[in-house]
Amino acid sequence: MKVIHWSMLNGSGMNRVAASMARGELAIGVDARLLDPFDTNETGWEIALDADIHVNHTHIPEKIGGKPFRAACTKPFRYVFPVHGTPEHVFESTIADAAQNGYNTGTSYAHHQNGMQEADAVVTFWERHQWLYQLALDKHSIVDLVPMGIDTAFWNAGVMRGKYAGEPSFLSCENQHPFKWSFYILRMWKAIRRELPYAVLHVANIPGGVQRFVDAMAARYGCANGCVYGSWAYKHEDLRNILKSVDYYISPVRYGDHNRMSLEAAATGAKVISYVGNRYADFWIPEGDDRRQAEAIIDIGRGNVEPRADKLPVPTEVDMARAMVNVYERILDRPQTNWSMGGLPDALPTTIRAAIASAQGIRDIEDLMKPRLTLLTDAAPVAPADAASVPETPETPEVAG
Repeated sequence: MKVIHWSMLNGSGMNRVAASMARGELAIGVDARLLDPFDTNETGWEIALDADIHVNHTHIPEKIGGKPFRAACTKPFRYVFPVHGTPEHVFESTIADAAQNGYNTGTSYAHHQNGMQEADAVVTFWERHQWLYQLALDKHSIVDLVPMGIDTAFWNAGVMRGKYAGEPSFLSCENQHPFKWSFYILRMWKAIRRELPYAVLHVANIPGGVQRFVDAMAARYGCANGCVYGSWAYKHEDLRNILKSVDYYISPVRYGDHNRMSLEAAATGAKVISYVGNRYADFWIPEGDDRRQAEAIIDIGRGNVEPRADKLPVPTEVDMARAMVNVYERILDRPQTNWSMGGLPDALPTTIRAAIASAQGIRDIEDLMKPRLTLLTDAAPVAPADAASVPETPETPEVAG
């Protein structure tokens, strides 16, 4: 099976998820490639013409060599649409685009709707999003839920090189969007530090255009002491060390959605604080009232709160790849592999079984054992035909350009 992942190579979350999918698929024997649809030289695009599946992370080229791309493909054109953005972010960015540009507006919404209507399969990584997108689709359509896998071995391999300042120390380095502003943490930091006088908050990745407003607001909210924030961004090789050097990572993503950053933090062993809903977080705080949030963070910082006992393990790239292959094989109308059989083995942890049950709207976990279901999870690792040819550490997918 040949699978082409199309993503702009801009270092964004979408780009990194696409690369992780390709790496995971390579590791289980799939001929997976990562290509840039905006490469004006069309580097490597010819290898996509006989692909079995195209995965549209950002865009699929309209033309190749001056001719329509889809018409040039030598196999029936089938594509999967992973919906990376939150439903709210798609709406908000569309409104902002319309307000600022006026002409050819609604690009985010149009791209989103086109993918959901035209793709052979729609995929998401969040149970909440799956529920919402399912409401937006026709009755006969489905939205597949797959785990967002990361290179857990890479993130766990970091080294603590001295503890970051603060007793305790808190870190947040999200890219800045309305659904996860770091300012939400900064504005209540003064109240938190009254109760945790030796705590220090470290915030990175605030772009220059945003920081001038953050500077003024944070200063007004009393962040002059016990707080370090700025526009610097960390290389991943350094970030995994930093995450091992702080006491807590705060993920302010709205509605308790997990994101790649919170998964990476969790994989290093950092204690993750999020709003209620992130199954991979160690601690949950209430969303909405800043006073209740501050109280919850203070309790956590004092050591008065035990980490969540039902926290889920961070999915690997191979976990994600196996789930995606199930989707590919369904739309290719091939016999299903033994990791997508109807029953679910007892060997899987109860927490995983419960998560799958919730994602599929099943109240009784035991219903998962009924053979009428097709599950997007694996019963056991499935080696490719020539297991010896696949290295233990997946190779980096081929990136053109």
